[in-house]
Amino acid sequence: MNMRLKTMFFLMLVLLLGLFSSNQGFAQTWGDYKYSDSDGKITIVKYIGSDVAVRIPAEIEGKPVVAIGEWAFLNNKTLSDVMIPEGIVFIGRSAFYMCSKLSVVTLPKSLKTITCDAFSWCSSLTTFMIPSGVTDVDSSTFNNCGQLESVLVDESNSDYASIDGVLYTKDKRCLFRCPEGKSGSITIPKGVENIWSNSFFSCDRLTDITIPSSVLCVGPTALNKCDQLESIFVEESNADYVSIDGVLYTKDKSTLVRYPGGRSGSFTIPEGVTAIRSFSFNFCNGLIGATIPSSVREIGYSAFNSCSNLINITIAPGVTSIGDWAFCNCSSLSNVTIPSGVTSIGEAAFRSCSSLTNVTIPSGVTNIGKWAFLYCNSLASIVIPSTVTKIGNSAFGNCDQLESIRVEESNADYASIDGVLYTKDKSTLVCYPGGKSGSFTITESVSKIENNAFSDCRNLTGVTIPSGVTEMGYNVFYSTLSLTNIVFLGDAPDVKGNIFLKSAKVVVCVPEDAKGWPTPPDPWHGQPTAYLKAGQF
Repeated sequence: MNMRLKTMFFLMLVLLLGLFSSNQGFAQTWGDYKYSDSDGKITIVKYIGSDVAVRIPAEIEGKPVVAIGEWAFLNNKTLSDVMIPEGIVFIGRSAFYMCSKLSVVTLPKSLKTITCDAFSWCSSLTTFMIPSGVTDVDSSTFNNCGQLESVLVDESNSDYASIDGVLYTKDKRCLFRCPEGKSGSITIPKGVENIWSNSFFSCDRLTDITIPSSVLCVGPTALNKCDQLESIFVEESNADYVSIDGVLYTKDKSTLVRYPGGRSGSFTIPEGVTAIRSFSFNFCNGLIGATIPSSVREIGYSAFNSCSNLINITIAPGVTSIGDWAFCNCSSLSNVTIPSGVTSIGEAAFRSCSSLTNVTIPSGVTNIGKWAFLYCNSLASIVIPSTVTKIGNSAFGNCDQLESIRVEESNADYASIDGVLYTKDKSTLVCYPGGKSGSFTITESVSKIENNAFSDCRNLTGVTIPSGVTEMGYNVFYSTLSLTNIVFLGDAPDVKGNIFLKSAKVVVCVPEDAKGWPTPPDPWHGQPTAYLKAGQF
């Protein structure tokens, strides 16, 4: 069944079975089960019993059970054996999620669909049998089942097949999912053309993989979190991929596709490589250093994401773009010099680089994406060059040591006053550095306070907002734990969403003659109000 037909079939099941009625507020109870009834068809919403072995009923109140709803057996700590009866056609998202003792699962021939994470974190599963009627299995169905060594398929199934316990499409042209309990070496059979994204996700006992000549496509996340993988080999006659010293590249050696996740130490990317593909070093926790040559033009999406021990990264001139999430969660990275050719720093590119103390943004950069340096908790200062024309939301948010955001004077779009970031005309306050402490008075020219402008400023105690402010974005004072008072000098501004989420209790001080305010002490956005005293400001 092709993907479009599968999608249509899934949507039809949702509509016919009324799975969204799994809201437990509408559920009825029958024995150990909460259930919903949609036109005489029963969906199990929640199992409330404690049996070790469970035989799900085929009928409830004389009506057929056709589905197991999402989260129905979530985190059940006693269940070890479940038998699902004939008539059930659908197992919902995360239905058996974190059933840590579940080791035996019996599925019916009537079953058609097993959705995302249905058996994720079932850490006692060692084998799993897919019956003949199943037409759609989500690739995340068995995520984090670390003991699962074999996924078997009934021979009469028309959509899937199993070879040595690995799940393939029926025609064996697509490797769909390798069980995470597989260990040692694996050789993919000849004839396989597509290695599906996430197909080897978290297979952390594999040491090497051999890709045959027939493979045309390796999915971008196919080899994520293979923590012991030392080498990726490719048959020489493969027309699309090549292996150099166990690292996977495109055949022309222009793109680094995947670095083995089990290797440790430093790595120098060969000269001639022009692109580092998305997810290529993702979760390489043994990698401590990387050198990117001048031939590279692009660092792909999430390329080095979650390389938790990466200390040094050397980027030679030549790179023009640092992709979204490229170095996110590189928690050991302390220093980055971005080369002069870079024009764009992507969304969340250095997010949660908690050890990053120094970063140099060169002249030539025009775009700093949203969340680019979010949660960089060791960063003390940053300088925005004159060429930057766009800074995304919360680009420097939640940096609790950041005391100064400086902007080169010749920048036409942004300005800095006492280390606080504004638009050039000073009409919008963009970001207040998270490391500043004490009280702060916003400059008179400001009419708008940007989303998350004071987010996570944990040492901020008070803010005075001028009368010209008419608009405030969402989460403006998110998690401002020391904030005790805000003084408004004018009418109530238009506010987008909850501006005080996770903040301390704040007294909102307002002028008696201003418009739009509640009568003190009635709350404004959940915080108590008080009138300004005469002559106070």
